[in-house]
Amino acid sequence: MSQTSLSDSIDKEKTVYVTKGFETAPNGVVVDVDDLRHINDRFDGSFKDDDLVFISGHMNDLNFEQALEVVRNAAIDHDDDPSIDRQTLELLKRLPEGPLENQSETEWEQLVRFEAFLVKDWSVYPEVRAVTRPIDEPGDYCETLRVYVIGLFLACAGSCLATFFFNRFPQISISLSAIQLLIVCWGQGWARLPNFKIPIWPGKKIDFNPGPWSFKEQTLCSLAVSVSLGAPYSQYTITAQQNDNFYGFTGGGFGYMIMFTLSSQMMGFGIAGIMRTFLVYPEQCVWFSVLPTIALNRALMENEDRTPINGWRIKRWECFVIFSVFSFCWYWVTNFLLPFLQMFDWPAWISPRNVDLQAMTGMVNGLSLHPITTFDWNTMDQSGMITPFYSTANMMFGSFIGMFAILVIWYTNVCNTGYLPINSNSLFNNEAKPFSVTKVLDAQGKLDEAKYQKYSLPYYTAGNLVVYGSFFMIYPAMVVYAILNYGGIMLKSVKMFGHSLLHPSEGLKSHHDRFSRAQQKYREVPEWWFLVILLGSFGMAVGTVEYYKFTQTPVWTIVFGAVLALIFTIPFGLLYSVTNQSFQINVLIELIIGYIMPGNGNALMIAKSYATEFSSQTDNYITNQVQAHYTGIPPRALFRVQMLSVIVVTFVQVGLIFWQLNGGIPGFCDPENVQKFTCQSSRTFFNAGVIWGTIGPKRVFDTLYPSMKYTFLIGAFFPIPFWLARRFLTRMTKALDWLYNINELLWVAGIISTFAPYNFGYWIPNFYLSFIFNYWIKRRAPIWWAKYNYVILGAMRVGVAYGALIMFFSTGYKHFAAIGGAAGWWGSNVMYENLDAGLPILDSEGNQIGTEYAVRLHLAEGEYFGPRRGHFP
Repeated sequence: MSQTSLSDSIDKEKTVYVTKGFETAPNGVVVDVDDLRHINDRFDGSFKDDDLVFISGHMNDLNFEQALEVVRNAAIDHDDDPSIDRQTLELLKRLPEGPLENQSETEWEQLVRFEAFLVKDWSVYPEVRAVTRPIDEPGDYCETLRVYVIGLFLACAGSCLATFFFNRFPQISISLSAIQLLIVCWGQGWARLPNFKIPIWPGKKIDFNPGPWSFKEQTLCSLAVSVSLGAPYSQYTITAQQNDNFYGFTGGGFGYMIMFTLSSQMMGFGIAGIMRTFLVYPEQCVWFSVLPTIALNRALMENEDRTPINGWRIKRWECFVIFSVFSFCWYWVTNFLLPFLQMFDWPAWISPRNVDLQAMTGMVNGLSLHPITTFDWNTMDQSGMITPFYSTANMMFGSFIGMFAILVIWYTNVCNTGYLPINSNSLFNNEAKPFSVTKVLDAQGKLDEAKYQKYSLPYYTAGNLVVYGSFFMIYPAMVVYAILNYGGIMLKSVKMFGHSLLHPSEGLKSHHDRFSRAQQKYREVPEWWFLVILLGSFGMAVGTVEYYKFTQTPVWTIVFGAVLALIFTIPFGLLYSVTNQSFQINVLIELIIGYIMPGNGNALMIAKSYATEFSSQTDNYITNQVQAHYTGIPPRALFRVQMLSVIVVTFVQVGLIFWQLNGGIPGFCDPENVQKFTCQSSRTFFNAGVIWGTIGPKRVFDTLYPSMKYTFLIGAFFPIPFWLARRFLTRMTKALDWLYNINELLWVAGIISTFAPYNFGYWIPNFYLSFIFNYWIKRRAPIWWAKYNYVILGAMRVGVAYGALIMFFSTGYKHFAAIGGAAGWWGSNVMYENLDAGLPILDSEGNQIGTEYAVRLHLAEGEYFGPRRGHFP
């Protein structure tokens, strides 16, 4: 059935319902397709005719009193739900009171049944309805040999590319969308091969080719890839530890890398299963990030007609091909032929030496505040087409607040930021030069007080100060916000979690939405399976730090990091599920460990890796489970595929990391690396280890940035007035309903996401995309949006991925370079010929002796700012 459309399934479903005797409603009111067309035109407009035919054949199964109760309960359940459309919520609240204005009793009953069907048998969220079906496909093939073979091979290939290019700037990666296209091609190709039985153990055989490639196979194969597609977070730590440009430690070979990486990855896997009750089963946890993946799989697998939708007759797979080709070609234009379109900071080109102009509009170390910043899809695509517009708008508002804070700090020279670029993510010494940590370390990699007193304190730029202050705000704010806004959901989930531990097979039975009911026919994965994985991976983590002494990491740091990550898993996950914005615990853990163990940057990095990987992998595995939940994948099939994929891919990734660090790439992590393997991401990670681990937060908060510690207190109280306003003021007058569109946490998240090392150049285009697709088109052409939005996004990402890979291997590897590096024409150099990117300082003979940046204050020869040497705190 997977390769048929919904309309192809309707006849079968109608036959089932007719034989049950539901040709008319139990109370005698018949709801036909014409009635639903009228309802659709008046209230929603997002349903196609085949949807309405299907709904009309099913909604009569619910009598009116039941439907009224469903609507009444839905209005209560979604009262504080930020993901639901406010007009839909108001309709749910109003319907139980009686007919609407100019509406007959019959029309009212029909509308009540219609809304009850959406709530009970599909979804109240149009985003979910756009990518799912109101029926399951239990007969589809799912866990087959070809899923394991294709899925594991592509998971290894995709993760290799992500790992290989992880320390290149800019990074190059192949998106899941690109791999989904390969999956369907290979799967359908395999389906043309002959079938025969393959023995796997005595008495058990499986089919080599059971039949046509199914939608569930496509989905499960995609999940096998997505669960391990990116580079492991441990790569940050391993690179910072073992590369000579950073700490340069010895003693960590392949065995250390595999134990460290595998244990950190699997801990997140273990906790994700336990958190299903909190973050997967509740209907309010939408998880917008998974919807494009589901949409693309449906576009690739389902047949469609050419019914015109807002003038478009093309099928989704045709749309996918057209936009993929366009994106591929356009990537070559913006990144090879006309690279100035990638960083279109045109105001900075007008006056290359104007400090204020460079700071405000530059895209390298500036704020890039101007309306047209880039034409490169890879730069502008920050998930604006996925994220709800209210979320993007809140983040953009927060970004402007952050911008004013940065400008005030920089122009008033707070904490000596006027001597530094306004928005760099690098650390600087007291001479406004890059901070060299090797100058303050002893032979064991710990802080040498004498060297430290002779060298310098580390200094942050204004942009970095605001970002870190926002990080410190968001942790307490997140907990308070989750308690105030999701307290009921959390309390209910705690009760269900306790019940599911005692009765593993009943974890879904307390949820009655369409997807939970569909999953109940499959055997659930017991919680104790995940507990075994969690305890086993924790034991491996303990063995890693105990056996490899160079890590200098006590076992209690891993315990502490895991517990702290566990505490934040639910509030982080809840916010991610409804706003499509993920948050990590990395800054909080480095702060606390730095306080407890000052001077030990190595231990801080390891503890931070375990805690952060614990949190991020939990999100990763949970989003996989949500996809399975929406698409009817058996839980145990998903568990087996995920487990095998993570284990196999980890060995492949670690092998590649080991090769890179042992001479595989000459000049690896050198800032002047000709292949652009400059390790910018690892450098940021390393810098954090220096200031919070080697130097320690006590010195930072007591002397360098004493005001920053108050951001924790501000964050704890920040959500309270907004919650009070939404809860009480909106009940006084409907005119204040706009308060529901405010999300104060997203204001803070906008600051974190926008600055150091990013800037408005990446987020202003993202705001445009979100407004166009998730606000304007979604409201004016909802059917078009439901059919094409996620497909276009996936197609554009596919084109970028393939364009980047082909470009790199054809023009960027070894001694080749893009036109920008080889020809040196205006369009490839203009972005870097200004103070924002840095202008060379030459001596009398024309040799470069330094670099001049856009800074407000300059030091005379031999001067330095801050405390005097020998008297550092």
